[in-house]
Amino acid sequence: APSTVTETAGARRDDRKQAAQARAALASRTRPLRIEIQGIDERLERLAAERAEIEGTLAVPGMSGLQIADAGRRLNHIAAETAMLEERWLELQSQIEAMTTAG
Repeated sequence: APSTVTETAGARRDDRKQAAQARAALASRTRPLRIEIQGIDERLERLAAERAEIEGTLAVPGMSGLQIADAGRRLNHIAAETAMLEERWLELQSQIEAMTTAG
């Protein structure tokens, strides 16, 4: 009986070691994706701040037609870049989720 207990404890230790190795391997595979997501999050924050700043300047009377047109163009660029980044963010999250559920 004592050898069975020792074997069971050893098997549990091996299982824990294998699980830890699997978690480390998963973290290693997902790290580049998580780093890219972090960069996207930071860029989205900067774009949101720029959009708010531009919208604030548009609320101030006295802008020329050219300034308003330039601001409108920049807002369109910000919206397009934001949409592209959000789509990429979703793709990356989906890839991470697939890796996580696949084990």
